Amino acid sequence: VWSFWQVAERRVTRKLDEFSNCVWLVLVSMSGVGFGDLVPQSLAGRMVSTAAIVWGTLLAILLVLVVMRGSELSKSESRVDKMLELTRERRRMKQSAAFYIQAAWTAYLERLQRSQSGFSTSPLMGNEPLHADPKFCFSMRRFRALRKTLSNPDDDVQLIFKELLDSRTRLEGRLRDVEEKLDEMDAKFEHNIAAMNELLQKNLKYLKHVAS
Repeated sequence: VWSFWQVAERRVTRKLDEFSNCVWLVLVSMSGVGFGDLVPQSLAGRMVSTAAIVWGTLLAILLVLVVMRGSELSKSESRVDKMLELTRERRRMKQSAAFYIQAAWTAYLERLQRSQSGFSTSPLMGNEPLHADPKFCFSMRRFRALRKTLSNPDDDVQLIFKELLDSRTRLEGRLRDVEEKLDEMDAKFEHNIAAMNELLQKNLKYLKHVAS
C-alpha cells in the first residue's frame, strides 16, 4: 500500500512519501474516522483508500461476530443455565411460600390475641378482611407471581427432561440386553461343563474297561 500510494500520489503531493504518513492514512481510513489531515488526491489513491475503508469495515464486522459467538452459550449450556435458573426460582418459591404461611399465621395469632384480650369484643376474624394485612398481602402476591412464572416452564426445560428420560430408557434397554447376553453365556457355559463331565465319565468308564 505504501509503495502504491507513493507511485500514485508522487505527482500530486509528497506527503505520502514517508512510511509513517502512509500507515496513519491506512489506519484512519480502515477505522472510518477520516481526520482529513492526509487526503489522497489522485484517482488511484482514492481507490486504495476506498479499498482500505471496505477492508476495515469487513474486519470490524468479523471481529464483532467472533466476539459475539465467543460470548454466546451453546444449546447445551443454555439449557443447563435455564435448569439452574428454574432451580433457583423453585427455591425462591419455597421461601415465598414459607413467608406466606408465616404471614398468615402471624395475622391469625394477632387476631386471636385481640379477640382474647379484654379490649376487644370482636370475633376472631372480625370485620377486617385478612387481605387488609400488608405483610400477608405482600407475601401472597409474591408467592402467586412466582407460582405463575413456574406454572409454564420453557420448551427447552421440557426438552431437557425428555432427553433425560430418553437416555434413561436407552440405558435401561442396554442393561437388559447385557443381562440377556450374560444369561445366554451362563447357559452355554453350564451346557459345556455338563458335556465335559459326561465326556470325562465316558472316558473313565472306557479306561476301567480297558484296565480290567
